[in-house]
Amino acid sequence: MATWIGRAFHGALFEWSARATPAAEAVPNEFGRRAAASLETVVWRGRRVRVPPLDLRLAVARRRGLTDRAEVIRGLMP
Repeated sequence: MATWIGRAFHGALFEWSARATPAAEAVPNEFGRRAAASLETVVWRGRRVRVPPLDLRLAVARRRGLTDRAEVIRGLMP
């Protein structure tokens, strides 16, 4: 649902994408215009990182059938 996707790991998993396709807006995703409009800034190891909000991450985990991940995310939410 994007023409370019990258992934890196150094103490945490970082993923990024570019040129989201229109299909990216049809279902909950951590990329695309809707996700970009709701990014939040968190501090990780002294650096500010823009990330999708937990409610969006929860919807994505549920859509992908990642029940264990969804439970962890839900436990982090207020």
